[in-house]
Amino acid sequence: MQLLMNPVLFCVVPCPFSLPQEKAIPANCPTRFGVKVEIAQAVLDSKDAIRAACFTDSFAELREDCASAETFFCIAVGPHANRWWKRLAAVVELLQPVRDAIHQLEGDQAMMSQVLPVWRKLGKHFAAWHSKHQQDAGFKADQVVQVLQERKAKVLHDAALVSFAFDPFNFKRDSIDDSKWMRPTRTCSMAEDKRAKTLMVRLLGGSKLEGKEKQALSDAVASEWSKFRNRALEGELASDLLYHIEKKLVGGKVVITPLVERVRWWDKGAEIYPKCAIVARMVLPRQVTTCAAERNWSTWGLVFTKLRNRLALDRAGKLIFIAGNKGCLKERNPDHQVVMQLLEEAAE
Repeated sequence: MQLLMNPVLFCVVPCPFSLPQEKAIPANCPTRFGVKVEIAQAVLDSKDAIRAACFTDSFAELREDCASAETFFCIAVGPHANRWWKRLAAVVELLQPVRDAIHQLEGDQAMMSQVLPVWRKLGKHFAAWHSKHQQDAGFKADQVVQVLQERKAKVLHDAALVSFAFDPFNFKRDSIDDSKWMRPTRTCSMAEDKRAKTLMVRLLGGSKLEGKEKQALSDAVASEWSKFRNRALEGELASDLLYHIEKKLVGGKVVITPLVERVRWWDKGAEIYPKCAIVARMVLPRQVTTCAAERNWSTWGLVFTKLRNRLALDRAGKLIFIAGNKGCLKERNPDHQVVMQLLEEAAE
């Protein structure tokens, strides 16, 4: 599996031929992981050219002097080559959605409420992949799924679950009565419910309380979470919700209501769910990664140079603001809206 996960092995051998232009690696990947997946896909697309090159005179001379070339030859056209190519295709099939998810969550500045749906889709993809390839004994498909589960348990914070539950965009109309809205909490397991309530207690100051006060807070959170989880939204709350999540046509593009508007819905929701509203305002504005901040630092580095070291901070801040928001002048959707559109289209 380690060999399959590292298709860059092909790069250690001087290539005696030129790939056609249409076979070139489609670059512009946001992460090193994405680059490896693109390389693997490019290798698959160039399979015929690679196999043909192994039988050229120049490559025959290379095999005599280079042990890596001999290894390359055995992998590409040896007796077990078909199995290797098949497994490489399976690895690309497995990792392409992972690469896309990383791109969305790191490159497109996704918000916290979008993380859980991505993980759930990856879980379904891995399960389908496991069912398809579990008969290949040398592939260790069970271990691949186990790695995903361990990684999810390690990196998926409970805040992702709570923000997913509290984002009005994730509310869905009742299939029987379209005047009512159902919360995504209805799909949560008992274990997820317990983790969500524990986090809410912590965010509401439960870690500073002891004895009866902490128990009273826990009971209040459990009662309010249960009411929010199981009761459908209707009446004024439901009609107000439609305004805060509606889509609008701007400049020929469908624009999703910005996150700040969805957070404002909790001004009304706080009348019935006060504790949920407090936590929602804490977790919903959080971004998944620090990529946006790192881009900001990079822009500051480009503005403050040795030749511009006397630039005033207030003027530099304005230049940074212009650089960061110039995309809005082109009627471009904010990045988190782009990801929300991708997730909604995938759900449909």
